[in-house]
Amino acid sequence: NYQKKIELCLKAEAIAQREDWKKATEELLALQEEWKSIGATSRKVSEKVWQRFRGACDTFFAKKGEFFKERRTAENDNLAKKESILAELKAHPWGESREENLEAIKDFQRRWAEVGFVPMADKERLQKEFRGEINRVFEQLKISAREAEETAYRERLRNVAGDAKRFVADEKQQLREQIEKLRADLNLWENNLGFLSSSKQADLLKEEFEKRMQGARQQIALLQAKLRILNETEKAGKVLPRSGTPPDRRRRQERCRITRFTTSMQCRDTPPCVSVLLLSCSLYPVASAPKRCISIVSNNCSSTPHPTACRQN
Repeated sequence: NYQKKIELCLKAEAIAQREDWKKATEELLALQEEWKSIGATSRKVSEKVWQRFRGACDTFFAKKGEFFKERRTAENDNLAKKESILAELKAHPWGESREENLEAIKDFQRRWAEVGFVPMADKERLQKEFRGEINRVFEQLKISAREAEETAYRERLRNVAGDAKRFVADEKQQLREQIEKLRADLNLWENNLGFLSSSKQADLLKEEFEKRMQGARQQIALLQAKLRILNETEKAGKVLPRSGTPPDRRRRQERCRITRFTTSMQCRDTPPCVSVLLLSCSLYPVASAPKRCISIVSNNCSSTPHPTACRQN
C-alpha cells in the first residue's frame, strides 16, 4: 500500500505543474478517489506520505485559484474598456465627411476587437449592443455595410503583415475558392427547389431558402468586390508589408466571416424525396429538424418512384 501511495504522490506532483486546468483537475480528483480506495499503511510513514500527496494537491489548486482570480480581474478590466468604447461610440459627433466617418467607425471596430475576453455573463449583451449601435450609425450616415467592408479591406491591404506577395497570392486563392463554393451551393439550392411541391409548409421552407440564397448572392458580390480591390491595389503597388509584425487576428477572422450553408447531398443517384429531406433538415437546428423535415418531405414524396427510400431516410 505504501508503494501505491508513493506512485500516486508522483502522479499528483506531476499534475501540480500543469496548467490545462480542466483535464488536470479531473485527473487529480480521480487520484484522490484512488487514494481513498488504498488500504492503510504503517503509522510510521502514513502521515508523511499523506502530507506529501496533500501538498501536491494543494499546490495545484492554489495555482488554479490564482490563475482564475487573475483572469476574472482581467475580464472585468476588459469589460470596463468595452463599456467605455461603447459609450464613446454612442456619443461620437459624426461629421459631414464620409471618409472621416468611415475611418472613425473602423477605428471603433479595431479598438473593440483588440480588447480581450470579458465575463461570459456580459459577452453576448455587449456584442449585441455594439453591433446594434454600429448598424444604427450606418443607417444614420446612409453608409451600407458593404461600403464599410470594402473600406476596411482597402485599409487592411495597406498594412499587410509579412510577405506582401505571398499574402496577395493566398488572398486571391481564398477569395476565388469562396466564390466557387458559394456558386456551387447556389446551383445546388436552385436545382433542389424544384423538388418542393406547393403546400403551406413547403412555401415557408422556400421563403427561408430564398433568404439564404439572397445572402449567398450578396456574399459573392462582396467577395468579387474584394478581389477587384485586391487586383487594383496590387497593380498600383499599394500593398505594403508591415515588417516585424505577426499576422493580425483580423485576417483569421476574415477567413471565417463567410459562412457557408452546405448540404450532405453528394450522390447523383439520391432519390428526389431523399434530397428534399436532406435539404430540408439542413435548414433547421438538429433539435427541431426531424418532425418538420419529415412532414415536409411526406407531402413531396407521394409521386416519387422511391417512397420506401424516402421514408427510411
